[in-house]
Amino acid sequence: EAFFGFGHRLGSPNAKGSEVHVLHRGMSSPHGYAGKPSSCQHSISSSSSCAIPQFVTSTGRALFLHNYEPSVFDLRSPTWLGIRTHTSYAKGVLIGGESILDVLQIYTSIRGRTKPLPGWTQRNGVILGVQGGTKAVKEVVKRLEKYGCPMAGVLVRDWTGVKQLT
Repeated sequence: EAFFGFGHRLGSPNAKGSEVHVLHRGMSSPHGYAGKPSSCQHSISSSSSCAIPQFVTSTGRALFLHNYEPSVFDLRSPTWLGIRTHTSYAKGVLIGGESILDVLQIYTSIRGRTKPLPGWTQRNGVILGVQGGTKAVKEVVKRLEKYGCPMAGVLVRDWTGVKQLT
């Protein structure tokens, strides 16, 4: 039985055989469910930049924790799984279905769907993520325009300008 999920994972998408640490931290972006901040920040042992306390298995089972406290999913045993949360009260949803698609459809019927992306994101072209200061961003955009690369938008990641790290 393969275990998929836990957010954005670098490496194998199947987490079976590993211990996944989900550490929630505050974010300035409200992309989580129910208007709460997402947990896209850190997962210790699974090398994730967006840790989420949920999984879906290849046999049509799923667990979604709705807690924001740190949790550990122990998937190392071939016959059982363990979940530890740093809270006295855990809340979540356990779902079973015939397939992964069934499980996701059931969960979506409970929690709802993500709002559609704005129309400008659907234009033909890349949404470019650039950082390095205004001059660097303008140079990259100009270079792409020179080569005829269509762009739907530019995401400038310099919230506080260029940082000098010494």
